[in-house]
Amino acid sequence: PVDKSQKILNAATRLFVERGFQNTSTANISKEAGVATGTLFIYFATKDELINTIYKEAKQRMAEYLKEGFPEGASTRDKLKHLWAKVAAWALDNSENFRFMHMFSASPFITNLTREEVESTSSFAMQSIKDGMKSGEIANIPIELFHSILDGFLSGTVRYIAGNPSKRKKAIEDSFDVFWNGIKGK
Repeated sequence: PVDKSQKILNAATRLFVERGFQNTSTANISKEAGVATGTLFIYFATKDELINTIYKEAKQRMAEYLKEGFPEGASTRDKLKHLWAKVAAWALDNSENFRFMHMFSASPFITNLTREEVESTSSFAMQSIKDGMKSGEIANIPIELFHSILDGFLSGTVRYIAGNPSKRKKAIEDSFDVFWNGIKGK
């Protein structure tokens, strides 16, 4: 059985994705979770705390998934291909959490402390990108621009696969090849 805290997190994630932060009240969350509003506040003092908890936990779960089978000694291309396939798979299997992370990644409701905590969980991925830029395997562009390009390509890939599930494997491979050809160094 799912505990009350997890019911609250699940309900809040669903409602934040459907309605946004401002249009989701703690009463809505409590009702959706099947708990009293006072119970919500036992676990989460504020709605801000709740949203930060959801963001942090989703990012941590995704990072743990990405680490599974990560090819430490491989080329930058192979490391990024692993991450590409894993992010796409995680996003498709956890679509609500993926949409939540997308919606709130630049939100003022996510604190700097939360951002710092989640950055440390995916430092292995960031290091692979930086190493690839340093070695010339990846174009040396601002890291924020790299992330924007990566995010755009991956989001498009995930949307395409969601509408064409039978083409999942080929779409992941093809989209990575196009992405790689666009970011590889000289």
